[in-house]
Amino acid sequence: MLGKLTYALGLNPISRPEPQYPAAALAAHVRGTVEMRALIGTDGRIAALNVIRGPAELQQAALDAVWKWWFEPPLVNSGPAQILTEFAIRF
Repeated sequence: MLGKLTYALGLNPISRPEPQYPAAALAAHVRGTVEMRALIGTDGRIAALNVIRGPAELQQAALDAVWKWWFEPPLVNSGPAQILTEFAIRF
């Protein structure tokens, strides 16, 4: 399933564009899951993002999509907060 998402409790997506399956990876029958760690800023946008693991042929497509994601601004104890979380996208 393309675009399967897991995220921290309390993060509510506003916009979550799906990753585009790279043509070369599709032709080579590359499948797998790209796991990433993200810092969600107080504005709900991705502030930092890095790949933990996953097929090299799929990593850039996953990164390109997740950089565009946007969440409701996270709150902790009723105040703005940054959230460190992990995402997994299955291609």
